Amino acid sequence: MNNKAAPQQSASTEQETQPLDDSRYEDLPRSEFLQLPQEEQDRLNKLRQQRVREAPTLYEWDIKVATVYGIGWLVVIIPCGIMVLIGLVAHWYESDQWYGFFFMALIFAPFIRYLWLADKQYHYRLTTEGLVTTYHDAIPDAAYAVVRGLAWFGVVVCIVGVAFLGPAALVGAGGMALGAFFFTGFKNVETTYESPVKNGHRHLIKVTRNRPFIACQSDVRTMGLRASIRLHCPLDKMHTILSLLMTQLPDSEIRVFKNERVLDGVPFASFESGKPAQLSDFAPDNTQPS
Repeated sequence: MNNKAAPQQSASTEQETQPLDDSRYEDLPRSEFLQLPQEEQDRLNKLRQQRVREAPTLYEWDIKVATVYGIGWLVVIIPCGIMVLIGLVAHWYESDQWYGFFFMALIFAPFIRYLWLADKQYHYRLTTEGLVTTYHDAIPDAAYAVVRGLAWFGVVVCIVGVAFLGPAALVGAGGMALGAFFFTGFKNVETTYESPVKNGHRHLIKVTRNRPFIACQSDVRTMGLRASIRLHCPLDKMHTILSLLMTQLPDSEIRVFKNERVLDGVPFASFESGKPAQLSDFAPDNTQPS
């Protein structure tokens, strides 16, 4: 009996060590995906990303995208406008501090626009399995060097202030030094992520023209997650990119939306929304914004 039991246990152990059949997870409902052990979820996520990343490249391009446009300028105008109004009121009451508010507005306007709300530089690589997106803030390296230099200067000033004024200065200078020290390592950070599509299945391809943007969505799950990609593209490249998507995703439909806000406001992969369009509408001769 022991001789028979030993091979049986070895076979069971060998079966447990064999990799799972990933094909059964392809169309897994989200609820069942979340019930899997966390280790298995992480493994499937990495496998999905690896598929997109290592698949053959169909097309790739670079594009710089503005983060502030339209009513988004209110994010810059409102706080700086408030500072200017306070300065005007202070000047009206003949306060000696009125110029400080104008100076703050002058400093904060470019800081908010070009550092806090910096444009994004994207590199897209469309593969047969999805989209690989790499992006970083479109800020010159010289700007980071200046910020780091000012941060180190601030740290030194705070330390010198503590040395001359004593421990009592730690209450204010200590916080300033800590904040300045945070920016001493200020640098551009590049982020990369992978988004899958579900080959052979129908997708809704949402498009905006005035600010060229494409969102390709399907209700079909890929290992528990909806297949979806989002990308910006030059207007003259839109026809090429849409052609590749339509080739990979037969029977898909194109819908045109006014802007990204409207596009994101409709239900996911809702084929009843947007204005129907044909691939030919995006041919080079028809790429004028509308």
